[in-house]
Amino acid sequence: MDEQVGRLLDELERRGLADNTIVFLFGDHGEDLYESPDIPVIHGEQLRSEYSPKTALVVAGPNIPRGRRIDARIPMIDLAPTVAWYAGMPLRAPEGQSLAPLIDGTESGDRPVFIETGLWYALEGNGFYQQRRLPYPDVTAILEVDPEDNHEIVLQKQWAALTNAAKHQAVILDDWKLIRMPLVEGDAFELYDLDADPECRKRSRGRAPRQSRRAGGSAPRA
Repeated sequence: MDEQVGRLLDELERRGLADNTIVFLFGDHGEDLYESPDIPVIHGEQLRSEYSPKTALVVAGPNIPRGRRIDARIPMIDLAPTVAWYAGMPLRAPEGQSLAPLIDGTESGDRPVFIETGLWYALEGNGFYQQRRLPYPDVTAILEVDPEDNHEIVLQKQWAALTNAAKHQAVILDDWKLIRMPLVEGDAFELYDLDADPECRKRSRGRAPRQSRRAGGSAPRA
């Protein structure tokens, strides 16, 4: 990947665009690679660990401090208003906030983060997320090729409501992570203290009422 990024940067230089181009490098999510016994190789399908929901963000270009590392948790929804701000075309009603204050050093600290899973890849398996979920067929049964959309692989319309309702969701505030998992018998919640347990291996039995209320629910239950 480093080689391909280098090719892109070299081409910007060759075309004389490097001095007025800002490059953003990021991923849609991270990966779990057997860091925990009940979480094998996972492609963004669960929210407990810090590995799967987390991805790096690299920003480079004019007026961007070189070699500066920012240790802050931010939501990816802030990327669009950030790109628009640096392009001199701020959005009128963005859902996120520009990261420019974090990048230039006028702001510090973590931002509130909301995350959710996507489609479940497999119906069965040994992962906890495959046991604690609303069931529906695996992706091979609910996707189709859409000839009217450039033959893209898309979700069949009849599965849209269920797959959306089945998503695990989490909010991270002040080093607390509250996870909501829709189940057949009702919603289940898990609360983790990221300061003491960053890998979310032990559910917090203490109380964090302010965080729970801000997340939009009652006290979490196992």
